[in-house]
Amino acid sequence: EARLNSAAVNRTNTLYIGEGTFNINYVDCDGKTIVFVGSGYDKTTLKYGTKPGSNSGETGACYSFEGANVTFKDVTLQDVNGDDVNYKGFIRSNGLTFENCLLKSRMTYLGENGTVSFKNCTFNTPKYAAWIYSSQTYNFANCLFESPTGRFLNIYSETNIHPVINATECMFIDTSDGTD
Repeated sequence: EARLNSAAVNRTNTLYIGEGTFNINYVDCDGKTIVFVGSGYDKTTLKYGTKPGSNSGETGACYSFEGANVTFKDVTLQDVNGDDVNYKGFIRSNGLTFENCLLKSRMTYLGENGTVSFKNCTFNTPKYAAWIYSSQTYNFANCLFESPTGRFLNIYSETNIHPVINATECMFIDTSDGTD
C-alpha cells in the first residue's frame, strides 16, 4: 500500500492516480481545492484514517481535508479502521464530492461548512452507508445503496444543524437473506 503525500498535491489541483491501493491520510490539503481521479473504482482504492490506540470518538479519522474542497472520481474508498466504525470519515472539509465511486465503509461526514454530494456512486457497506452528521446539505444522484441490514442513512447530529437531504434517482436494496 503506497502513500499519497502532500508534495504531489502541492504540484497540481488534479491528481491522477493509477491502479493500486493508496493511503490518503497523509496528504495535507488544508484550504485547497483538489480532485483525485482514479483509474476506475475497480482498479484504484484509496484508504483513509489512521489506526488509533483507542477507537472512540473521531480518533483515527482523516483530517487531511480540513478546510478543503475535495472531489473523488472513479475510486473505491475504504476506512483502515474497519467498515462499520462510528465517527470515522473525513473531518471538517469545506465540501466533498464523490463521482463514480464505490464506498465500502460507513463514513461519518463531519464537515460543518459545506455540501457533500454523491453522483453515480455505489454504497456497499455492512450496515449504514453513511452517517449524516454535521454538514448542511447532502445530495445523492443516481446512487445505489446496498445493505445487508436494510439500513442506509443514519441522520444524527449533536449540533444545531438540520441537514437538507436530496436524493434523486437512487435505489435502496436490502441484500439480507431475511434471517435477521
